[in-house]
Amino acid sequence: MNDTTDAFDQLRDDGRAGVAPDAGFVGRLRLRLENAPADATPDIALPDRKQHTRTDATGTVADPPAPIGTQILTPYISVHDGVAALDWYATAFGALETVRYVGDDGRLGHAEFTFNGARIMLSDAYPEIGVVAATSYDGSSCALHVEVADCDALHEQAVAAGATSMMPPTDQPHGARSATVVDPFGHRWMLSQQLSSPTSAEIDAAYDDFTVVDGNTD
Repeated sequence: MNDTTDAFDQLRDDGRAGVAPDAGFVGRLRLRLENAPADATPDIALPDRKQHTRTDATGTVADPPAPIGTQILTPYISVHDGVAALDWYATAFGALETVRYVGDDGRLGHAEFTFNGARIMLSDAYPEIGVVAATSYDGSSCALHVEVADCDALHEQAVAAGATSMMPPTDQPHGARSATVVDPFGHRWMLSQQLSSPTSAEIDAAYDDFTVVDGNTD
């Protein structure tokens, strides 16, 4: 501020700054500043600030929830031909490549693409450091589960592009219509279209060979 500006002008209570301050607080603060000795530092009581924590059902402090729209767990897959894989995911799933790092030896050291709003990381195999392609195993030990708008259409599109169907689109007791495909690079994709939201009891009643245990109960 310039030398002609009264510092107390900053304590306006007319709302000209866009948000009207608490008139009572402004009045008390102004009075205290006016009456304080010139060399004194005013002791101003501020409202207590609460530290926000979150506990789970056992009373244990849990990690704070991630901001809405933030993906905090990102799949990182390795394949035997990264360039071909990125092209295939774009064709079969409509994925969008966002970045790639190409090494001097031609291998993809890192790449990323988005699929239905999820970010997925990918690299070529680097067996010399323990990074191997899914095709090195007798099947993949994990699957990538993705929520889709049309399970049937995406399953058909993926199979037409060369995926192997492990399970055709089927309505499930848990309320989703699901399908599973294996891409040409050895990864399983579980395509899930939510149709309804049955209760745990309703899901349990629909299964003959599984017992559904609700994790929120003791």
